[in-house]
Amino acid sequence: MVFASKQGIKFVLTSLTFILIGCLPGLFQGVHVDFMNYVNLLKHVSIQLVHPTYFDGELTHPLFPNILAPYFYSMKILFGGLILSLIWAFLGLFLTFFLPKKAKQVIHFIAFLGESLPDILVISIFEIIVIWIYERTGLLVMNLSQSMEDIPYILPILCLSFIPACFFYRMMLVNLKEQLEMDYIEMAKSKGLRPSAILSRHILRNMAAPLLSYSRTIVWMMLSNLVIFEYIFSSAGITRFMYTYHTSLVFTIGMFLIYVPFFIFYVVLSIVLKQITGREAL
Repeated sequence: MVFASKQGIKFVLTSLTFILIGCLPGLFQGVHVDFMNYVNLLKHVSIQLVHPTYFDGELTHPLFPNILAPYFYSMKILFGGLILSLIWAFLGLFLTFFLPKKAKQVIHFIAFLGESLPDILVISIFEIIVIWIYERTGLLVMNLSQSMEDIPYILPILCLSFIPACFFYRMMLVNLKEQLEMDYIEMAKSKGLRPSAILSRHILRNMAAPLLSYSRTIVWMMLSNLVIFEYIFSSAGITRFMYTYHTSLVFTIGMFLIYVPFFIFYVVLSIVLKQITGREAL
């Protein structure tokens, strides 16, 4: 009951925050602050939430269902990138767990370089690889930009997942080091458990709570990167829609739509984590 109340209050306060932030342009008239105009805009947006519309420069259109196609596209890219980054990080963790110390240091350095790369450089590297394969084989393995017929999925997901995977990997390594210094590891070894069993049954289970908490920061980073990726790939996603029809109403509803699935996602994961490990994510 306490958990449900806490999450409900968090959801309501976050939704109100989106409205307050979305209406901030109405607070400023040039270099002057106009608080009454801000209040009036808040009232207008709150009323428009019932039947939201947007103006394309010529005509006024209903926001729903027109916003749903770019929204679902962006959600596929975001969740695909998040899942793929976790897969890469876990594979890297399993690999380095069994490698000798020198090999681990090399992989640690590569991960450090990876998370230091600018987003634009990551996109350029992947696009150069795709173009190189196309020049050598005549096979276009991935779409580089959106057209009327083809919508890029694989390349944006790969690019969006690369840097978060490096962050997840390094965070897992830090937690792994902490776990390996705990007493229960020595006890598990004394019972004859194999390293793979210790990693999968005990270490990963104890790493779940801090990983879930840390992933929230990664999601916000991925969301900011999504703005860049949708522009570069000419993708008709939610952030491009919000930029094209930049009104307080469109911003508020766009942010709310992005927030809802992640809110549900983390609430469900927190419940599952509590049931499995008895620990709560911060």
